[in-house]
Amino acid sequence: MRDFISACPDVLLTKIHMGAYGASTEKETWLMGNAPYVGDFALQLSPGERRLLQSSPTKAQTAVRYVDAQGRKRTQGGPDLKGTQSYPLGLGAARGAAYLLWRQRAGAAPAQCLPPPAGLCREPRPWCLQDREVGATLQRRSAAAREEALPL
Repeated sequence: MRDFISACPDVLLTKIHMGAYGASTEKETWLMGNAPYVGDFALQLSPGERRLLQSSPTKAQTAVRYVDAQGRKRTQGGPDLKGTQSYPLGLGAARGAAYLLWRQRAGAAPAQCLPPPAGLCREPRPWCLQDREVGATLQRRSAAAREEALPL
């Protein structure tokens, strides 16, 4: 992957944790793309958030570890593994908010907001408004996490 990234200088690489966007597992994920705002919505779990997620009774069981008959340590997919294959809604909202902010900074015309499909949201709000609210929340969490990580 390093060769690919060094050969493509316009490709941005950033690490996120799906748990920071509402997933029931930490799930470290690498995002790669050429959109200039890819790094703007990169959130990672703070140590405190990681501990809370790991001790949660609703945490997804994605792996089962055991010792086989020959005494070798083995790992296999757990019952909740398939449920972690989709992206959490918070990630999509953060990506949308980052895109809208990037357009605003670039001086582009505001994106047209469309109402969500019927029955998808409890409140009839345009996606853009919903993305901005979630994005602002994620930006506050990100700023708080950075402050927490800074040495005193």
